[in-house]
Amino acid sequence: MKIYVLTDLEGVTAIDDAAQADFDSKEVYRQSCEKLMLDLNAAVAGAFDGGADYVAVVDGHGGRYRENFLLDMLDKRATYVDRVKDDRPVLDESFSGTFHVGTHAMAGTLNGFLDHTQNSTTIFNWLVNGRRIGELAQCGLSSGAHGVPVLMVAGDEAACAEARAVFGPI
Repeated sequence: MKIYVLTDLEGVTAIDDAAQADFDSKEVYRQSCEKLMLDLNAAVAGAFDGGADYVAVVDGHGGRYRENFLLDMLDKRATYVDRVKDDRPVLDESFSGTFHVGTHAMAGTLNGFLDHTQNSTTIFNWLVNGRRIGELAQCGLSSGAHGVPVLMVAGDEAACAEARAVFGPI
């Protein structure tokens, strides 16, 4: 069984201040990345404990040119996919499911911590078939296009509520 794990940073455990997700705050940002790795490794361990024999992990935070993974902290059983150096799509029909770690709510979500959709200064509404969606639903559409279900979402309370609204009981 193969599992695909996509991460973000705003919904990671103990991220509760915008400065913690600010790349320019070097020391604080590194501490946030350490927290990300702990959450990510918990998801990787859960995937293997649940029967996975392959887990691909992809950094989904901050654009194509930022390294948020501290590879020396990554569970050695996981396979890191570098979006900058490897332009091949990693998600395909061979995967059994996707996990989302560090998820945040879409732009405009009441009580969503650092809620946004791609870019907090230029995009507010992203519509598909007349329905507002955020990054989580966009990733679900990509997974669904390959017949791969979203199995797990970890993030702030608003993100998890959004996940249930989009995917049902998850």
